[in-house]
Amino acid sequence: MNLTTENTAIVVDSTADFPEAPERFPNWRVVPLYVRFGEESFRDYVELAPDAFYERLRRAEQTPTTSQPTPADFLTAYEELAGYDRILSLHIAGKLSGTIESARTAARMLGDDRVRTIDSESASVAIAMLGLAIQRRLEHGTTDEEIDELAARYRDNAGLLFTVDTFEYLVRGGRVGRARGWAGELLHIKPILTIKEGEVVPVKRVRGNRKAFLEFASAFEADTRDSPSLRVGLAHAEAPERAEALRKMVREARPSAEIEQIATLGPVLGAHAGPGTVGFFWFSRLIVVPRAFAGEKAPAGWPRLPGTPRPESLERPLSTLTGVGPALEKKLAKLGLRTVRDLLEHRPHRYETAVPERRIADLLAGEEAAIAGEVRRVSVRRPRRNLAIVQARVADESGEIGAVWFNQAWLAERLQPGTRVRLRGQLERNGFKVRSYDLNGVSATADFAPVYPASEEVTPKRLRGLVERALVFARDVPDPLPAALKAGERLPLRADALVALHRPRSLDEGEEARRRLAFDELLVLQVGLARTRAGRAATQARPLGRPGELTARYRELLPFELTPDQEHAIEEIDHDLAREAPMQRLLQGDVGSGKTVVALYALLRAVGASLRGALMAPTETLAEQHFLTIEPLCSQLGVPVALLTGSVKSDVESARIVVGTHALIQEGVELDDLAVAVVDEQHRFGVEQRKALVEGRAPHVLHMTATPIPRTLALTLYGDLSVTEIAKPPASRKPIVTSWVTAEKSSEAYRRLRKHLDAGRQAYVVCPLIEESGTSVARAAEVEAERLRRGELKGYRVGLMHGRLRPADRRALMAAFVARELDVLVATTVIEVGVDVSNATIMIVQEADRFGLAQLHQLRGRVGRGVEQSYCLLISRAHEELTDNAQARLQALVDSTDGFELAEKDLELRGEGQLLGTRQSGLSDLRFVHWRRDRPLLERARTAADSLVEYEGPLAEDVERVFASVGATA
Repeated sequence: MNLTTENTAIVVDSTADFPEAPERFPNWRVVPLYVRFGEESFRDYVELAPDAFYERLRRAEQTPTTSQPTPADFLTAYEELAGYDRILSLHIAGKLSGTIESARTAARMLGDDRVRTIDSESASVAIAMLGLAIQRRLEHGTTDEEIDELAARYRDNAGLLFTVDTFEYLVRGGRVGRARGWAGELLHIKPILTIKEGEVVPVKRVRGNRKAFLEFASAFEADTRDSPSLRVGLAHAEAPERAEALRKMVREARPSAEIEQIATLGPVLGAHAGPGTVGFFWFSRLIVVPRAFAGEKAPAGWPRLPGTPRPESLERPLSTLTGVGPALEKKLAKLGLRTVRDLLEHRPHRYETAVPERRIADLLAGEEAAIAGEVRRVSVRRPRRNLAIVQARVADESGEIGAVWFNQAWLAERLQPGTRVRLRGQLERNGFKVRSYDLNGVSATADFAPVYPASEEVTPKRLRGLVERALVFARDVPDPLPAALKAGERLPLRADALVALHRPRSLDEGEEARRRLAFDELLVLQVGLARTRAGRAATQARPLGRPGELTARYRELLPFELTPDQEHAIEEIDHDLAREAPMQRLLQGDVGSGKTVVALYALLRAVGASLRGALMAPTETLAEQHFLTIEPLCSQLGVPVALLTGSVKSDVESARIVVGTHALIQEGVELDDLAVAVVDEQHRFGVEQRKALVEGRAPHVLHMTATPIPRTLALTLYGDLSVTEIAKPPASRKPIVTSWVTAEKSSEAYRRLRKHLDAGRQAYVVCPLIEESGTSVARAAEVEAERLRRGELKGYRVGLMHGRLRPADRRALMAAFVARELDVLVATTVIEVGVDVSNATIMIVQEADRFGLAQLHQLRGRVGRGVEQSYCLLISRAHEELTDNAQARLQALVDSTDGFELAEKDLELRGEGQLLGTRQSGLSDLRFVHWRRDRPLLERARTAADSLVEYEGPLAEDVERVFASVGATA
């Protein structure tokens, strides 16, 4: 059986002195022993922490006693781990305690063979160190036989030394074993002891701590060699100064060793060893390699060295993590989280800042604070459909307050009276509005707790738990940067950065981790772009010289003056077209800014040079709209234009400008004399489609997008392109007035729409792509259109546009709408781009909170195409039902019509990786870069990239993988 962290759990008793084990590893449990002071009994660590124990010990009139957990205690722990196929139960030496017998009894009561009990033949930090070694094996896969071998080597080869202030406690507890004979002699002598074969045995006797430490150092140096494979654990009993001196001794003697565990002896072992005890445990990981004389024949295989990353484990599906079933797996996939790597690279978008913990009576209105108390009662209200309000009365010693959660009805079952809670949030008029909470502990409400991009289906709290489970694989993440570069840039290891990203001890540590990971992304990007530029420098295009009389006549035909931004764009294009180097320019402009006018100018420059131009659009609707826009102008200029889509075949051979979809690159379409290619909404094409348009030729290429992105982002993402912006629309265009109304006021929105229709205008109603149960998307749209015909739009001519319409039906529908034979076009997002009807002056977007900010802005751009004032009405659920992010998106659209300003807001709300996610390239995986903050980091990456263009190694493999999906030669 292959044992992993997903199918194998580790149970230790509390003598391991490792109480934080379950926090670090989800597959661990700690079963506490009992400590008694007279009639009072406490569970080790759970009800009595070490500091409280030693304080009691100083005041105690009699020595405390200890007892092992009952079989029922172990049975409870084993039953909690029912989802694991194997449970490895590690225990204090059987000769020192009957704990292992309780565990064995519980295993028999369980009635299966899942539990394997292991006698450590030791105690305290030695048990924890054995558990950590087993955990490392599980992270990479192991077997029962290998675990047995590992435990045996620990018992036989590990070193353990400790010293006590007095033998008194060990004698009273009967723990001294073969050392009992020393008891009378050593009351005033410092004994050096070890645990051998499960008994405490003497090693040497010296006078004073200094001589004891000299003996420690001598034995440690004699038994070890300096190596990163040397593992050390330290333990002390209320003697932190001695523990620190011991740590320095280890570090000076063996600077490469890894100190894995520093523990305080808890109440149970402290009761027997007594205050002042200090000791350490060490073990060198055994690396077995083939041994043979040198020869021509290589060994059959070399073993993987411990600590070697295993990148294949990062591609495990999330269903392999404990607690992730099919339903949760689907919900995570909607967040783009499908593998362990995805979870590790799911960057927190913020950390909880440090906030004061207040008594309830001391809360201040509006202040972010944490409170802790006990639940007195809980209730759930459902004031309307799709809204549940959980209210709990929480009390501390100073008073009581109502705490409020929205749409988390299931939480009421967990908030039973008597439950201890810690809440983080704000005092508002209707009570304490909870932002995060913890039940019987501190995690989500802790200072610097990570807050992840989440959804209504998967909360940040749940994501936090999943990421914790994935962190065991952080060491499997390879570090691709050359060692010299890491040293020169003073970068931490990539695996360390990932752990610090999710478990920062301060905001600065979390930010430093993010910068390391962002540097990797930027460096891959910059090296790839540098290689792309170098490859392109070797190609040549036909220079088109200066503009001639054709473009002059085109400018005279235009019924308006070009804007300054359009003139500037034309000037830059003319400069590019005059050179032999192929133009590679990105023209990005807001909705309705006039990009098509500039694009046609570039196409006519090709025609003016007796060559051909082509415009490729991602959809038939957009291609048809472009054709309908440019064909009348070209007809007046005497330039034949053809439309080529999947359903329309024009005379391409005689046309000087061809407009089409990916049909332009199909076999049999000859564009040998192509001089200028315009790719509209280029990010919506597949890589191979964009590549095929220019393959075998070297045309000048103008890329266009109506989805603005911040300038610094554009200059970086399209670092191999020149970037031109058309930021301002023509002066005749009036800003669209946008309003946001909730569903209960939707009747008012339709009343306003009908007023426009009665005035002779036209309208759009946009439906989200939501399937009804058992129906297709198209069918759901048809049902909604029919509902509107019978309801809000009764008496008006209503058409329906969706992506499943046949091309001929779609063209007929659009022609009817343009000819004003329809009043309202009910549509899905198929009208996001390319639809241009100047008489349409109002749009209603239903369930607007389901759309992204950039998509809403694009949809809104379908109105406001003429001189009349236009309006966009956003309908959503009630404000309290929306996430903070959804509210921010809709408010941003109300506040601004500037696409570039909204792009900045989108960047802030969604994060860089998601914003780039619509672009079909590996560059969409920029998960850690913060474009507005990382300009200095970008410059460092650019500088480093210049020296890495010819570099071969892991970094080059990353560059090739990313840019293979971009179609660049990297």
